Amino acid sequence: MVIWSQVSKLHMLMRLYRQAILDPLTGIYNRRMLLRLGKKSMQECSQNDKPFSVLLFDIDKFKRINDTWGHSVGDKVLTGFTAFVQGKIRKTDLFGRYGGEEFILFLPDCPSDTAIKISNRMLTAIRALKLPINIENQSLSITTCIGISTYSENDTLASMLERADLALYQCKHSGRDCSNFHPIDLQYENDERLKIAEKISIN
Repeated sequence: MVIWSQVSKLHMLMRLYRQAILDPLTGIYNRRMLLRLGKKSMQECSQNDKPFSVLLFDIDKFKRINDTWGHSVGDKVLTGFTAFVQGKIRKTDLFGRYGGEEFILFLPDCPSDTAIKISNRMLTAIRALKLPINIENQSLSITTCIGISTYSENDTLASMLERADLALYQCKHSGRDCSNFHPIDLQYENDERLKIAEKISIN
């Protein structure tokens, strides 16, 4: 009985640990753990003078998928997309769910030109992806937007994510199904912030 109690306690602790670090639907890192590990990876790359890039994914028109097919199909799209990306990345990369239909891929030792090439290859492969939805043997095709940023001196993870988000915003307003790299340009960044602020005030 004592041994069984200890085993049960261990299983419970392991379950609680998984719940604390993993997204319950997809099984990949949740937002909190992803950002914690991403910050550590970015700092290590900075200290060792290595490049570090961020890819911010957003599944196009995901709300329409939920509205048309239901949330159970939406969940299948999220898990299918997750499995696809996991099969394409390196062991050193960090992939997690940022929230909703947004995902982040942290790429240590990856300069901007390589990150752009990776995003373009991802876009091409995602277009060809057929996700089974278990409804009359049907499958769904999806597309994504990808915002890209690369570490620069004095960057923080928050500033990198902000640039990736601005790049993602540009993708969404350029027809979607594309990627965009946000350069480290203060004037460009201020202009984009102003555009977003004007868009919000209009709506």
